[in-house]
Amino acid sequence: MKNYRLGIDLGATSLGWSLLELDNNNEPVKLEKVGVRIFPDGRNAKTNKPLNVKRREHRSMRRNRDRYLQRRKYLLDRLIRYGLMPENENERKQLQLLDPYLFRKKALDEKISLFELGRVIFHLNQRRGFKSNRKFDNDEKEKSKMKDAINKVKHELETAGASTLGEYLYNLNKDKSTKEQVHRIPIRIRDHGKEYNLYTERTMYENEFEKIWNKQKQYHSELTNDVKEHLHKIIFTQRNLKKQPKGKCRFEKGEFRCPIAFPIVQKFRIYQEVNNLILLDFDRYEHELTIEQRETIKRALLTHSTATLKGLRQKLGKEYKDYVFNMETEKRSKINCDETASIMRKKEYFGEKWDKFKDEEQDEIIFRLVNEDNIMEIENTLVNWLCETFEFNEDTAERIKNIRLPQGTSNLSKKAINKILPYLKKGFNYYDSKIKAGYTERKTGEIFDEGNLPYYGEIMEHHTSFGNKEKYTKDEPELYYGKIGNPTVHIALNQLRKFINALTKKYGAPTQIVIELARELPLGKESLSDLIKGQRENEQNNERIKEELEKI
Repeated sequence: MKNYRLGIDLGATSLGWSLLELDNNNEPVKLEKVGVRIFPDGRNAKTNKPLNVKRREHRSMRRNRDRYLQRRKYLLDRLIRYGLMPENENERKQLQLLDPYLFRKKALDEKISLFELGRVIFHLNQRRGFKSNRKFDNDEKEKSKMKDAINKVKHELETAGASTLGEYLYNLNKDKSTKEQVHRIPIRIRDHGKEYNLYTERTMYENEFEKIWNKQKQYHSELTNDVKEHLHKIIFTQRNLKKQPKGKCRFEKGEFRCPIAFPIVQKFRIYQEVNNLILLDFDRYEHELTIEQRETIKRALLTHSTATLKGLRQKLGKEYKDYVFNMETEKRSKINCDETASIMRKKEYFGEKWDKFKDEEQDEIIFRLVNEDNIMEIENTLVNWLCETFEFNEDTAERIKNIRLPQGTSNLSKKAINKILPYLKKGFNYYDSKIKAGYTERKTGEIFDEGNLPYYGEIMEHHTSFGNKEKYTKDEPELYYGKIGNPTVHIALNQLRKFINALTKKYGAPTQIVIELARELPLGKESLSDLIKGQRENEQNNERIKEELEKI
């Protein structure tokens, strides 16, 4: 076909298409062909979670299990080498019959044999407790419930007067027969059907290891400090967190996206939103904000911790009492303020000092908090730096170390934001500001051979993430260029590419392309759930109206 128009309706799970033959004036004269291509959206139908989430969880469980077995095998080898476990396997199996809780209690007060001590140490490795990750656990609901359970365990230990967890568990079960001994603390926290029972911290086991070792080294000269440090490291050391790759900036090649916790990103977002604000009167006529009004709103957002749209209108004067902002809806009644600054200004952290810091100093603090991994040596370095630089005591530095800052990353790098922000401050909207900053996103105009449309990541590289050109080749384009994080969009674009390549091989390149995108295509899990919920409510309302009309 020499001259035709291609119409595409691209949705989350389907691609509808039609071919219209055109005359010499590019007017449609004939419907040549229509069709639909159906494909999965890469999400669980019930939960809307990406399918790779379940695979990732199972992979994580396998890795944790493999690492545990590896640690246990290495510990057993060291215990045998240090004379804390017999070399004979049958003798080791006999040790397994001993009640470890009994010897965890006895080791605190009296001499036990080296093999019995080895049994205790091996048992501590089996259940070494939970160690938190300060960057990700501070206010997640699941982890907070776990912390409640841990705190209740601590309270039980104090109430019972037990110096260690092992001593408490032994006393709890000493009057029961072997079959009845379950060695569990009778604490349960229920939350929507979930049960939390006997959650313990790593420090509880470390404290018990320390006390037992210090007591037993009085009786055994073999228990040197070098042996202690080696065994402690095997049991309690936690692996370094794997650094998560960041997405690339859409404007600056090679630059990574900036975390939203940085002050400059907070200001960038606030200026962008304020410059889009328009007042609407009762008749829905638009009224542009004056420079003074914008400054009033910006000052409120930069200096307060919370701000409602109604409250911001009141700051503009009583005459705007009956007005509304263009972005004000039933679902949205407020604008987020400078979240990072509102956290840092709290008395238990930096207080009034925060606003007196230079931009570079604030960036230095946020950079360290965002990028320091949860490793004891690095955490101590962070605490020491806070104490030395800002003259904090250790308790304050510890609190600051555990601050939970806003999570996520911006779409742009710090370099790009620094170029665009001056124009936003002058009152230009985001689109005009990026143009003035020199970011035009011009199309290259490149034409590809028929049936040879490349992987979308090659063309839209600034929209993709997690590519590695050093490790992979172009034969693995998703790994080489990276991909869009939303699995539905990723699958839809790949399906579109396959369809276009197959179509152009048969009919040639189209003269015109008209495309319509479904609104649910780019949505994430939460937004998609809200959309589906709204659709169901509309359907129910329509059914109810229909029933009422039938009654009439």
